[in-house]
Amino acid sequence: MLKNKRALYPLVGAGSAALLVCLFIAFGERSSAGQNNLPNKQSAKVLRQGEQAVNQPSPPSDKELDDAATPVVDLNNPDSNGDETRRQKNARHDNQRIVQSQAAPQSAEVTVDSEVPNGPADLPAAQSDLIVEGKVTGSQAFLSEDKTGVYSEFYLTVSDVIKAAPGVSINKGDAVTAERFGGRVRYPSGQVVRYRASGEGSPMKGKKYLFFLKKASDGNYRVLTAYELQGNHVLALDGSRTNFGGRGRSVFDKHNGRDLQEFRKDVDKVVKEGNR
Repeated sequence: MLKNKRALYPLVGAGSAALLVCLFIAFGERSSAGQNNLPNKQSAKVLRQGEQAVNQPSPPSDKELDDAATPVVDLNNPDSNGDETRRQKNARHDNQRIVQSQAAPQSAEVTVDSEVPNGPADLPAAQSDLIVEGKVTGSQAFLSEDKTGVYSEFYLTVSDVIKAAPGVSINKGDAVTAERFGGRVRYPSGQVVRYRASGEGSPMKGKKYLFFLKKASDGNYRVLTAYELQGNHVLALDGSRTNFGGRGRSVFDKHNGRDLQEFRKDVDKVVKEGNR
């Protein structure tokens, strides 16, 4: 199912006016002399208080950051470079019939329901062939061969391996390619439309995440979900943060802001138990 989504004062006599002018000049000179040593202190106070300038723009929302992290592909120049392996990967996403040949006016995003049949799990250890911590070093979006589908690849450098299924050989320092349905498509008019599954986000380049990954074809892994490691806390890649205004309720939301060590204990537990 598709979901398409701004007192006036009386005049005084000439004598009074002249007196007012003299008083104004005298007061102004005295004030300027008395404030020669104050500007630095006043500026320092403002900076310490963290006050914003009147016209300073507000910081981007989580949704805006997520959109910006989603790679872009040109509809008329998909850049497959004639590579046979790439064509095979693209063909796996044929017949999605989600990407329109002409974007609807003013359209910025199109979402589809999640492909997870029984709903997503917040810690899908049992469904994962690979669970790793890794840094995102890059990303790229690709169109399917028939140009009706779009998917994104995210390139990771592994820093820790938490789970590897039999037959999966991944070590610290290895590079992993993780893919996810969706991406941003740029049309010839310059209009850019994001296509994605509802509630699913895009990992940001330069950030470190704990990824739950499932094997896909052609050496890729599919992102089931992930959590950004923000110092000593975590932030879910998926969930309500991907919606406008952060509205909604998601199974992932409960982990936002959690202590990293406590979160890792929960992940280790579900991996050991193998029941999720």
